[in-house]
Amino acid sequence: MTTTRIAVGQAAAETGNIAHNVATACRLVRGAAERGAALLLLPELFLCGYDLGAMARNPDAMAITADDPLLTPLRACCREYAISLVVGACLASQIGRTNSALVIGANGETAAVYDKIHLWTTEMPHFAPGDSRRLVDLDGFHVGLAICYDAGFPEHCRALALACPSRSRRADSPWPTPPSRVSCCRRKRCGGATSRRRGTTNCWSARVRWTHGSSARSGRCIVSRRSSCCGRCGARR
Repeated sequence: MTTTRIAVGQAAAETGNIAHNVATACRLVRGAAERGAALLLLPELFLCGYDLGAMARNPDAMAITADDPLLTPLRACCREYAISLVVGACLASQIGRTNSALVIGANGETAAVYDKIHLWTTEMPHFAPGDSRRLVDLDGFHVGLAICYDAGFPEHCRALALACPSRSRRADSPWPTPPSRVSCCRRKRCGGATSRRRGTTNCWSARVRWTHGSSARSGRCIVSRRSSCCGRCGARR
């Protein structure tokens, strides 16, 4: 069975300062790679900062495109250290601005983009909802994507888990448990049950710092396929 090490990173993002946040992401990528990780997960809207007030005042300053030149240092860093990255961003696309998870592969290229389907009430004025789930194959390691409120819907995580190719089974469980699949959900609800019943590893990374009058649910956690917590950190970086 192939083992893939996953890192879950967290740091305070500066609102609207995408270049600064890219530099912070590069630092976290290097740190994760030096610890042997093949995949790093960063929080929702990390590249622009989760600040809906700023989004309302100056939305253009918060948005980038999936091929934006501002991402060049981050792509180069992923390529140099041979590590994949899932990072939150406000993306400008044909359907409008989206609350998205951008997946950069170990080759520095865009591997996938997922647009958040289930927007929270306060997010609805600022983002267009996505219309499809996303499962990405990173060299045989399958990653299902969800952003915050998405993971409050059991059918979302369940569909991603069932879509993963089955390659092996545990002797003590009737559920298919391929050796390389992960559901990158950022909310604990439903995640534990999905881990146990569908044989997935679930990872969460919450934003830090107060934003637009609301506190962030700071913390990082990795829940194993047996629904046990195998890694947890608090609000510190």
